[in-house]
Amino acid sequence: MCFPLMGMSQLITGDVVDAITGEKMGAVNIIEKNQKIGTSADVSGNFQLRSRSWSGELHFSHIGYSSQTVKFDRRSFSEGHLVLRIELMPGIDLPESVIGSRPKPEVVFQNRLRHVAEFEFLDNLLVVLSYTTQKSFRSQDKYDSTILKEAMIFLADNEENILDSLYLGTGEFALEKTFRETVLLIDENDVKELKAFQGKLNLDKISYELYKDFFSPTVDSLDQVYYVSTFDQTFPAFEYFTFDNRDSSYSRIKYICDELGMEFMRSEYKYLSGPDKVKAMNLSKRLGVDKKVIAAYMNGFQSTQYFKKPNAPLFLVNDTILIFDHLKGRMYRMNKWNSVLDSVEFGYHKKLWFGDKYVPNREWQGELYLDLASEEISTSFLRNGYCYLRKIDLSIGKLSDPFRLAHRYVEEIELKDGYAFYIYRPFESSQKKYLYKEKVY
Repeated sequence: MCFPLMGMSQLITGDVVDAITGEKMGAVNIIEKNQKIGTSADVSGNFQLRSRSWSGELHFSHIGYSSQTVKFDRRSFSEGHLVLRIELMPGIDLPESVIGSRPKPEVVFQNRLRHVAEFEFLDNLLVVLSYTTQKSFRSQDKYDSTILKEAMIFLADNEENILDSLYLGTGEFALEKTFRETVLLIDENDVKELKAFQGKLNLDKISYELYKDFFSPTVDSLDQVYYVSTFDQTFPAFEYFTFDNRDSSYSRIKYICDELGMEFMRSEYKYLSGPDKVKAMNLSKRLGVDKKVIAAYMNGFQSTQYFKKPNAPLFLVNDTILIFDHLKGRMYRMNKWNSVLDSVEFGYHKKLWFGDKYVPNREWQGELYLDLASEEISTSFLRNGYCYLRKIDLSIGKLSDPFRLAHRYVEEIELKDGYAFYIYRPFESSQKKYLYKEKVY
């Protein structure tokens, strides 16, 4: 009697990557359970080993990363070959005593009857928008509209003392920070500027035209030069330009365009019926807008899976302009005369997949955060419900070691003075949404 499978070994191959950046990792130690000798990944992150068993466990470890164990059995193999993609999460496995020494998040604002919807900082004070219940909905002309019931605004100091409050009623409300570091309250009908004087809140109405033409598109200012954006959440391209108030001159800084998205958008015209093409042409003549762009809006292209909002935030740090173009994976550094000083490549928003192909990193949350106190910019990743913050090295585009926030599924993150402020409610808890702060890095 012969046993053809006895003595044979099964081939296991694969690669190891950073779970956050998608970069391939070398020098990863790999060993099979109950074996004394293992192997390691090469400089390209690839590895290969043979197992004498159809089932077992592989242990992957690397300095500065959390270890990972992968189980396999006969069903994992295809013709005696098992291919693995291993993602190691940055971070060190620390004993509980060390983790426990980290300061716990502090509650900054709480109300047992009300949820926190949004918050903003006004000088050294805190403005909180709260509500009792809410209802969210979507329609063709509105995006993520939310009705807040019995909404109120609270003004608090650094010691969590409530200084003043204003009752707003029921409706759509939102807080917005302006480039002047002031706070606007926006509802369905009006735009008001929040002002705090001697611990009292006041609302000064401003015209919607002033908000739309000045406050909303202006990103920042330096001296008498305003940095303005033409961003529209329904269009795949926009530009940054400056307006010099001294001589009323304009100057383009950067044009941002999703070229593939723009190609898809313009191709919508050929799918229109004959009468609709005529309508598009007539509207084009009347409005001075490309007929192919009008056709895309007629077909609702902005609501399809082929449209993605271009993500390229601008920051003004001292007198240096930083533009993070996530379409090109490059950060541009400019001086106050709009001249490009240099550019740095980054890749945290993408993930390396098999065949050396880059795909969007679904764990990246698409947000950048500037802490004005330290002048450092961070980004965030979501994994297993936890938010991982990582600082961006502005000189080389690499990320720092991750800092994991203590709570899962936090909302509305903002960095200030070395703290992460966020809204959080414990899962399956009767507690309302509170505002927390947590010391980071």
